[in-house]
Amino acid sequence: MLYELKSRIQSHTLAPASPKGCQRQAMTEPDVGLINLTPTTRPPSENGPSSRASRSPSRSLEDDTTTASADIRPFRKGWAKGERANFLDEAYHGYQAARTRGTHSVADYMTSTVNGYCARFTWWLDPPKMPSEEDLDMDDDSIPSFLLAQKAARIRRISVGIRNYLDRLSQRSAPITLMTSKQIEKDPVASLIANIGGAKVGQRRTRTAYQLWSMSNFKTALKGEVDNTVSLAGIDPQKDRIGVVQSQTQAAYDALPAHERQKYEDDSRREQEELKQRKKDNKWMPQQLSPAETLLALDKLPHSLIALFDGLRALTGWNFHVYYSGPDPRAGGQIATLSLHSGVDRSPVPADFPTAGGTEGLARRRLVEAAIGDYALRCFSTADRRAACLPDVALNQAAPSFLAWRPPSWEGALQLVKSSTTLVDTQSSKRKKSSDSQQGPRKKTSPPAADNSTQKDNKQAPAHVPSKKKARHRHPSSHKSGDGDDSSDFDIDAESPR
Repeated sequence: MLYELKSRIQSHTLAPASPKGCQRQAMTEPDVGLINLTPTTRPPSENGPSSRASRSPSRSLEDDTTTASADIRPFRKGWAKGERANFLDEAYHGYQAARTRGTHSVADYMTSTVNGYCARFTWWLDPPKMPSEEDLDMDDDSIPSFLLAQKAARIRRISVGIRNYLDRLSQRSAPITLMTSKQIEKDPVASLIANIGGAKVGQRRTRTAYQLWSMSNFKTALKGEVDNTVSLAGIDPQKDRIGVVQSQTQAAYDALPAHERQKYEDDSRREQEELKQRKKDNKWMPQQLSPAETLLALDKLPHSLIALFDGLRALTGWNFHVYYSGPDPRAGGQIATLSLHSGVDRSPVPADFPTAGGTEGLARRRLVEAAIGDYALRCFSTADRRAACLPDVALNQAAPSFLAWRPPSWEGALQLVKSSTTLVDTQSSKRKKSSDSQQGPRKKTSPPAADNSTQKDNKQAPAHVPSKKKARHRHPSSHKSGDGDDSSDFDIDAESPR
């Protein structure tokens, strides 16, 4: 009876919805009276896959696909190339963000990613074959029967392959992250910086001169010769090929003229001195990334830091606001200001800094962006901006958008705020003094001229109160300096006018 109940439970499943190209076969109708067990609570079968595979969002639950599944082998490492690799690389940052929100978000994101993969590359074409327009227009009725029998297994293989690919990307880190506990204690931020920057952010050991030469010359000068040697000698390419690479690379480097080797020997010696100095200073600093690598690091930065700031906010009870600015590689080196915020206000529907305050909040945020960007214009020259551009992007000559929110003079704007604040403080003190004088017997302590002056001030005071409120809500670019000077207090590049 226990075996019969177990079989009935295994046959009772739920079929999640899938988009076009990934639709599933209809599930067997459950028996009436059985407990509705979801896949997360259903015990795994004895002959079925493990519980880890059962949580895959694209897992097939049909029992009649066991034979077809045996013919479908998992993807090997490096299976995604070309457009498939680009698709998964674009999905990586979303996967990182989902990991910070928990397992349910990861499962939902994986389902969306697998569905997107099937819609773009189909589920029945094996990589690296690319689908044609006819393949993308096909439905289940047009697909051969033997492929339909393998549908569930193929979707499961795609799901596992995508998950493994994204996991490898998230676990890939620079050699600096492989530190001992004492090294991490001395420099706890090194691992975080290396993880954001990627695998090429630092070097734990120096490279020899021939290794530096091979980085730019191996593929063009030696790879074909090494492949022929491995093929003719019958060498195991997985185990013994590295020895052939090292010996032939060293021999080719030694055959170079002395003046060509000198450059790589100087670079190797420089790396040794830098490593020695870092060890002496007991501190690690990364090398600047290329524009393409910088762009990837900036895209990854919010997903890597938001969990840190949320944790610090929970630890201290404080809000955290981080602004960072510089030449944007994607925008042709134009100065951009980005920000990251952790914390919400006390409104009935709590809002964070980028969304709180309505029109006044927008003006407040724009003013801060203008202040940060205004300073960044002082820090990067035209040559710096040109060096930050991607290879196929020209230098952007347009003015940054935050300049529209910059006051004509920061000092003038500060003086305006000070004068408004002083005016209100004076008015408040005079009103308070007038109320205190009403206590006790009235005494005339000032001549009539002073009374007229006081009355004149009291008449003028209410006129200044709304002017201060207007200054608060006024567009930052409309602030005028006290002396009427609209000139900037520093020079900006010609291509970045205010």
